Amino acid sequence: MIDPATIWAALIAVAVLAYILLDGFDLGVGILYPLVESEQDRDLMMNSCTATTTTTVSVN
Repeated sequence: MIDPATIWAALIAVAVLAYILLDGFDLGVGILYPLVESEQDRDLMMNSCTATTTTTVSVN
């Protein structure tokens, strides 16, 4: 029989992998952000994310 700890470890590994794959480029930008030295390039990276994640909500 398979050890329960092994089952939980595999389940957590699959969940983390799914999160990384499905999160998209936002996670990649966050990982690369500290490696970019230019403030202008950092602004460009952050603006590329906000253009797709920011929504405008109108309350009437």
